[in-house]
Amino acid sequence: MEKPVYPIYFAPDEYWYEFDSVSENKIIRKVVFYTLFDEMPDVLPDTYQLVFGNLLPDNRIDTVDKSNNNDMKVVLATVIQTLMYFLELNPQFSVIFTGSTQSRTRLYRATISKLLASLDDSYIIEGLTFDLEKELFSPNKHYFAYLISKKHGN
Repeated sequence: MEKPVYPIYFAPDEYWYEFDSVSENKIIRKVVFYTLFDEMPDVLPDTYQLVFGNLLPDNRIDTVDKSNNNDMKVVLATVIQTLMYFLELNPQFSVIFTGSTQSRTRLYRATISKLLASLDDSYIIEGLTFDLEKELFSPNKHYFAYLISKKHGN
């Protein structure tokens, strides 16, 4: 991926990544972390959930607030970079994510659609339907969530 990204600070053993969203007016610390998704272990074993948001001064994470820093493309590219790092370090896991709102979920679908052309064949991208069925990602279909994993040996 050749898009600009922010410098990422991470502790791979903790599955925690941080970076700063920078504009002329403010700097916002962003956080991406990966936590075991154990809500559907029969359907999604070895799956981690991507959680993304703003790191607040009290160390809570706000996953809803919009930053309005006019750097959405760089922020999304940076989040995707953390996903690639996570899967490189943990190829045995899958990652599930969805937007905190319907519009963010649509944004993720559009971003994944654009990414498909630039990703190599080493990743599997799936959609989780509203019936909780996994299927290969289709750019024109609405999904409840998205799953990305590394392909294992050919």
